[in-house]
Amino acid sequence: MKASVALSLAIAAVVSGAVIAQTSSMTREEALAYEISLKNTPQANSPAQVLASVNYSDTTVGGPEFNRAFADCTGQSGLGPVRYHTQLFHVGTTGAHNISSVQDGWDGYIFIYSPSFDPLNQNTNCVIGDDDGDGGIGTSDIDGVALTAGVQYVLVTAGFELGEEGTFTNTIDGPGAVTLGALGGGLPDPVPQPNVIPTNTGKSLGLMAVLLSLVGFAVLRRRG
Repeated sequence: MKASVALSLAIAAVVSGAVIAQTSSMTREEALAYEISLKNTPQANSPAQVLASVNYSDTTVGGPEFNRAFADCTGQSGLGPVRYHTQLFHVGTTGAHNISSVQDGWDGYIFIYSPSFDPLNQNTNCVIGDDDGDGGIGTSDIDGVALTAGVQYVLVTAGFELGEEGTFTNTIDGPGAVTLGALGGGLPDPVPQPNVIPTNTGKSLGLMAVLLSLVGFAVLRRRG
C-alpha cells in the first residue's frame, strides 16, 4: 500500500512539473516508486536516423562508486552507491542520436553528461538518463537525444542499485561520425596536410654550400 501511494504521489509530481528536491531522503520504497513512474513515462523523442555507429565493451566490476541520479537527472536514487564506468565521446554532426546499452546479466543504467561528469555532483551537467530499454531489464535505451558537434560528452554506465554490476556493450548511433575519447585529445588530423617547404630553405642551402666548399678546400690542401 505504501509503495502504491508513493507511486501516485510521484506520478502527480511528474505531471505537475514539480522538482523532487527531497529525493535524497526518500525511503527505498519511495525511490523505487519514483523509478517506476519514470519508466512508465515514454520518451518524447523518436529514434535518430542512423548513418554512423560506434560501440565498445567494458565492465563496471571493481569500478568507482557514486550515488546516481534519477533518469530525469533530479535528486539521487538512494539505491546505491553503485559502481560506474565513464566513456568520453563527441560527435561530428549536430542532430539526434541514439544511445543503447546491453548489460550482461545485470540491471544497468546509462546517463549522458556534458561537458563533464562529477560523481560527487550527480545532477550537474546531466543531460538525460535511462534505466530499462526496449529489451527490458539488462538493457538501456536513449533515443533521439540532441547532441552538438564539437561538444564533449560523457556516457556513464552504472548499476540500478547496490550490487548490480558487470560487463556491458554500449552503442552510439547518429547522422555522422561518433568518436570515442576526449575532444581534440591527440586524435589524428582527418585532413591530410600538404608538404610544406620551410621558409628558411634558402639559408639552409647557402650554409650547406659553404660547408661543402670548406670540405673541398681541405681535401685539396691534403692532396697538395
